[in-house]
Amino acid sequence: YAFNYLVDNGDGCTEEINMIIVIDPENEAGIPNNITICETNIVNNFDLFTLLTDNDLGGTWTENTPTGALSGNILDLTAVATPYNPLGYQFTYTASNATCPDDTATVTIIITETPELVINSPENFCLNDTSVGTINLSTYLTTDSSGGTGSWTDTNTTGALTIPDTIDVSILQGLGEGSYAFNYLVDNGDGCTEEI
Repeated sequence: YAFNYLVDNGDGCTEEINMIIVIDPENEAGIPNNITICETNIVNNFDLFTLLTDNDLGGTWTENTPTGALSGNILDLTAVATPYNPLGYQFTYTASNATCPDDTATVTIIITETPELVINSPENFCLNDTSVGTINLSTYLTTDSSGGTGSWTDTNTTGALTIPDTIDVSILQGLGEGSYAFNYLVDNGDGCTEEI
């Protein structure tokens, strides 16, 4: 906004000066959005600005949770040391125009580990052994650190998977000798899956 001041000394001499008043917009760091990423999907060039909306440009990013992997607004997720912090990693964006008070927004990135599954050796049954009945497949899992939920599938569509984790061995015996596969898929709910 411009304001002029004019002075006249009464002898025909005048002087005019201008004053400009600038009202800067307030700083806007944006609306933060948090994200959870599976360790199998981490990248070396994650742009932190993708976690903000309606933000001013030209601000600075700082690490609240030290990773040593931040350069400007780019985070090298592959350089974050394991084990991952279960509370995630926080980064703060500060918008500043040197006139108005700074505004900040903090985002959190949580990196989840892939579920680790181990299964015992496959079971062998004699074709004419009728004493077996049913088998709970989940008893063959020795490790499930996923914290998620899993499900079994009948890979060969034998029809022997009668309830979610139990097979009827007599159905397999009725199909004859051979190898029959059942897969277990677990999802930790954060986009990390493992199948055996």
